[in-house]
Amino acid sequence: MGNIVQRVKQLVLPEGEYLVIGSGLLDALNLRDAHDLDLTVSESLFETFAATGEYNRLMKYGSEVLEGNTDATKDIEIWKQWQEDLPFDVLIQKTVTVDGAVFAHPETIIGRKEARGLEKDLNDIRLLKEYYHYE
Repeated sequence: MGNIVQRVKQLVLPEGEYLVIGSGLLDALNLRDAHDLDLTVSESLFETFAATGEYNRLMKYGSEVLEGNTDATKDIEIWKQWQEDLPFDVLIQKTVTVDGAVFAHPETIIGRKEARGLEKDLNDIRLLKEYYHYE
């Protein structure tokens, strides 16, 4: 576990222009493994990634996303927003940092996972609430 932090550091992302969303925080806190890296980034960083040719641009869940298309990027998704209702400029206002990598705030992650309500999300919610001592 903790692989997500190393992967974020390898990308050498500019401070204030990215944050990790999804289950990445659980991996960083050694609560469970995350097998992919989901990022939300600023508009300019999104376009920088798009220009590399290592990502396919598509629409997913009502949002524009880049999905990796090389061996090095195949399990990376880069979003302008977390689905249609949480844009980067809102998400970046409330974050947590683990070992130098920036993540969506646990309350935001819990809210998103509660809204989705999948079995794996319910376990993630429990793990985050226990770790942060939320009721």
